[in-house]
Amino acid sequence: HEMGEYAKALPLYQRSLAIREKALGPEHPEMADSLANLAVLHHAMGEYAKAVPLHERSLAIREKALGPETPEVATSLNNLAWLYRDMGEYTKALPLVQRSLAVREKVLGRDHPEVAMSLNNLAALYEATGEYARALALYERSLAIREKALGPEHNDVARSLNDLAGIYQEMGEYEKALLLFQRGVAIREKALGPEHPDLGRILNHLAEVYRKLRQYAKAQPVYARALAIFEKTLGPEHPHVAAALHNYASLYHDMGEYASALPLYERSHAILEKALGPEHPDVATSLNNIAGVYLVTGQYEKALQLAQRSLLIGSGRAVPEVVWRAQERLSAVYGAQKRRSAAIFWGKQAVNTLQGLRARLTALERELQRSYLTDKRGAYARLADHLIEEGRLPEAQQVMAMLKEEEFFDFIRRDARGDPRTTQAAYTAQEESWARRYREIGNRLAAIGTELETLRRKARQGLTGAEQERRTALEGDLRVARQAFDRFLGELMKEIAQADARRALEIGERNLTNLRALQGTLASLGHGAVAVHYLMGEEKLRILLTTPAVQLAREAPVTARELNRGIEQFRRVLQDPRLDPLPLAREMYQVLIAPIAEDLVQAGAQTLMVSLDGTLRYIPLAALHDGKRYLVEAYRLAIFTEAAKDKLKDAPQPRWRFAGLGLTRGIEGFSPLSGVKEELEGIVKHGERGVLPGEVHFDQAFTAGRVRDSLDRAFPVLHIASHFVFRPGTEADSFLLLGDGSRLTLREIKESDFDFRNVDLITLSACETAVGGGRDATGQEIEGLGALAQRQGAKGVIATLWPVADVSTGVMMQSFYAIRETQRGVTKAEALRQAQLQLIRGSHAKAALPQGERGAKRAENARSAAGWMPDPARPYAHPYFWAPFILMGNWL
Repeated sequence: HEMGEYAKALPLYQRSLAIREKALGPEHPEMADSLANLAVLHHAMGEYAKAVPLHERSLAIREKALGPETPEVATSLNNLAWLYRDMGEYTKALPLVQRSLAVREKVLGRDHPEVAMSLNNLAALYEATGEYARALALYERSLAIREKALGPEHNDVARSLNDLAGIYQEMGEYEKALLLFQRGVAIREKALGPEHPDLGRILNHLAEVYRKLRQYAKAQPVYARALAIFEKTLGPEHPHVAAALHNYASLYHDMGEYASALPLYERSHAILEKALGPEHPDVATSLNNIAGVYLVTGQYEKALQLAQRSLLIGSGRAVPEVVWRAQERLSAVYGAQKRRSAAIFWGKQAVNTLQGLRARLTALERELQRSYLTDKRGAYARLADHLIEEGRLPEAQQVMAMLKEEEFFDFIRRDARGDPRTTQAAYTAQEESWARRYREIGNRLAAIGTELETLRRKARQGLTGAEQERRTALEGDLRVARQAFDRFLGELMKEIAQADARRALEIGERNLTNLRALQGTLASLGHGAVAVHYLMGEEKLRILLTTPAVQLAREAPVTARELNRGIEQFRRVLQDPRLDPLPLAREMYQVLIAPIAEDLVQAGAQTLMVSLDGTLRYIPLAALHDGKRYLVEAYRLAIFTEAAKDKLKDAPQPRWRFAGLGLTRGIEGFSPLSGVKEELEGIVKHGERGVLPGEVHFDQAFTAGRVRDSLDRAFPVLHIASHFVFRPGTEADSFLLLGDGSRLTLREIKESDFDFRNVDLITLSACETAVGGGRDATGQEIEGLGALAQRQGAKGVIATLWPVADVSTGVMMQSFYAIRETQRGVTKAEALRQAQLQLIRGSHAKAALPQGERGAKRAENARSAAGWMPDPARPYAHPYFWAPFILMGNWL
């Protein structure tokens, strides 16, 4: 058995059972051992129906002979739970494994290897039902126990590595999963030999990671080896063979070889349906993937039938991962048929199911939460794209915000109603009716399925007359419910078609309300304010322009990959004042502004409130160039954040008082900032010098207590000049370096009594954002940092996109405040614009060229670009000096 030679083991186990039963009787404790061994073998051979009664009989003997709280009983509970898990009967498995764990911890202690086994199985159940945070913690605890108790090379350690890697794979953390799978393969190959089924399982998973990483040449031979092991040791009809075939098919599918993928999918499906039954979640997944092949080959009706059947199974078993993928497949098929209203309905169902899953991830690290969306962001983007194509712009913006607001919640805890991880896509009145009926039918299916499954299992020990009648009735109810589900799908498509005919003459009440709200805000703000929302799609860039009078949708024919590459190149050139940024600045202008340039002119736009998507947050739109001038020379610019939209119309306090806090000395590897003292003392008013009344504090006087004191004393302006290290998703590691050498983390700011409600503007005139070099860096920190201060009351924030030059920063900040104070009625956005223009045109107060930066070194190795020849009369004209400063939130 342990060698994977199941055919040889089976007659030996059967003979052992017969001998013991004859010699000891049917209720002897040793009979339970033989029954359990035989059951585990049948389980490994994929013969689940044979394994269930054997495990149940073994459990009953042990409970009667040994008592309910013994290690042997815990083993029976664990084995039966694992069997039910593989059968897809998660609700039945959960109480069994929970009881097994409790018994083992009580009898054996928390660090026993058998406790690790129960932890692993409990984690697997949580993973199967989308409870990833719980699963991850249990897998990690199981691995730690096994490594300590058994050593790092034990096969059970390989099992833990396999399972832990599996959840990382599910969460999109492919590099982490790869390392764990590779370690597991090495252990199992050494411990079990090159042809053991357990080795085949981990090889199959390893190949999946290679596929996810698009390393197809590496994936193919590993898949082939796993399949060969399974077919040789388990036979051609085993579920593991089906899993290998399914994954192999997925490889061909990803490579675009659909003719090769389809027969493998179909063979896998046939095996699964025969071995597991037609209602198993794995069967649903198989159906959905076959539907995917039919979709890309244009066989839409076949794709719809299979996706609908997959949805029916997933709903009946209440498996959300199956459900959302089937819903998204339906949306994709209807989208391909240009039946956008149907695509939108099912797209919203998929997104809302995903949102329910995201709500379960809040205990995970932020990076894992982001990784979970790696292969799911497309569902949101495609829904938004359909909504835009239908002219339903407010709904599209809501879906976009579910992803955009994520960085805000990296740093803010709020109740579930406001959290974008639980926000639901809003329905129109008609869609709400459809969704309500869909939920009712789905809930009915799940309830019937759960009760019926309980009676089916109990039937193995015998049912009472009443129970048998109930089972018969439920089977009839299930047939009726499935027919109702099918009828609903057909009726839904008819109703959507009818609604489409009416939609040309009407706009949903929800859309009108949202449209009026946004347009009304812009009208109230004045100053030629318009809102520009960007949505990066896989194949094109969507641009939504909202003016006080109208909303328009434009697009640029650029793929996400092309745009990301251009953004990276542009950002690198911007950060190096030795390189000429204008060629790339013109290219980016053509993509981002040219599609709406005429619209902006016709709207009389003067202030652009910009909502940026994805890696667009890395670059300042102010530095875009139309061939004659920078964008900042034509428009005021402000970053629109969802978190601060309710403060946009708040009027600034008429007389500003200034609290300046600065670090001048070098601390803990951070360079001294010699320009900070001049910067802050040039702002605060002392006699004839300075601009604003207030006070400044440097170095040892710049403490967390001083920050709190400045807030308590209600200074409208809080200006901080220091190093700020920001790491996306890790609020505990993102910090402001205080003058006394301590670090004030974002977590401390968030969780302590820092009240920003009286602050009109927080200026972070030096900032090290640490956004370069890694795939986890997506620019999301830009809104994240601003939203933290704004949610805690601040109306506006000035922050920087890259480490800034020391002296030029002081020059520009002094100009900004002087303009804001001396030109009555000027907005913060206009003051920042004029200060930037002074650097561009060389009309600022003269200062020495910078000798250092507030933050990390400049980016090197930018794409080959022409050199920038500085003009001595305009030493700070390069965007490196003036472009990183962005204004977020309230710009009045």
